[in-house]
Amino acid sequence: MKIHGTAKGGAVGKKDFGVAFGGGAVEPINDENLAAYYKFNETSGNILNSSESDESVGSAAAFEVTGASYNVGESPLGYAMTFDGTNDVIKVATSKSIFNFMHNTSAVFTVCLWLKITSGSDKFILVDDENGTGFKLGSNSSGNLRFYTYNGTSDEVAGTLSDNDAFPDTTNYYFYVLTYDESLASDNANLYRNASLIHTQSKTGDAADNSNSANTMQMGKQPGVGNYTAMGVSELSIWNKILSSDEIDALYNSGNGRAIY
Repeated sequence: MKIHGTAKGGAVGKKDFGVAFGGGAVEPINDENLAAYYKFNETSGNILNSSESDESVGSAAAFEVTGASYNVGESPLGYAMTFDGTNDVIKVATSKSIFNFMHNTSAVFTVCLWLKITSGSDKFILVDDENGTGFKLGSNSSGNLRFYTYNGTSDEVAGTLSDNDAFPDTTNYYFYVLTYDESLASDNANLYRNASLIHTQSKTGDAADNSNSANTMQMGKQPGVGNYTAMGVSELSIWNKILSSDEIDALYNSGNGRAIY
C-alpha cells in the first residue's frame, strides 16, 4: 500500500487522505491497479487523470471538455461536473487503446462513480464504442442501467447487465460500482448502488475483443451521433482489478463519499 502526498520524512496530515482524523487515523485507500481517477473538481481545462498508481494509464487518459459545467457545488463531496443533455461531452483526446483492458479476453475491472441522471433514457454515461469493439455503461430505452462489453460483432456482447431500479430519482447522487471478470463461468458482472449489491449478471455472448475501439473513451454522448446525456458526475475511478466489498464501503463512506487522495 502506497501513501501519497506527504513529504519525505514528514508527518501525515489530514489533507493527505481527504478525510478527517477523529479518534484515530483513517486507513488510506490502496490505489494498486488504479488505472484512471477523475475527481471532477477542476475549474477549467482538461479533466485530469489523477491516479498516482504504478498501474495508471497516465496523462493520455485526460478528458477534453466540450460544454460541460465545471466544479458544480453538488454531490456528497461538494463538487461535480454536470452535462446539460444538449451538447455537453468530454472525450479522451487520442488514444483508443488505453482502456482495452475493459473489453479484452481477460478483462477484469471495476468502475466507481457518484452519478445523478437528470432526465431521459437510452443514455451514455461512459462509452468507447457501441455494437463494435469496446465498453458501454448507460441506460436503455426503458431507462434501465445497462452495461456491455462488445466483442467486435454488432449486437453481440461478452457481458450484459441490466437493472430496472438503478435510478431511484433524478435529483440525488448515488454511488455506483460496476465490477466485471471475463474469466468467470457465471456472475461475471455485479452492480452496486450505495455499497449494496443490487444486480448480478452472467455474460451472454462470445469472448470479448482485444482490438482497439472505434472511438476514444467519452462521457455524456453516444459516439458518432447525437443522443446526449443530462447528468452529474463526481469521483470516477477505473480499476484494473475487482474491488472488495470493504474497499467499496470505504469509498461510499456511509453516503458521505471519500476521495482516493
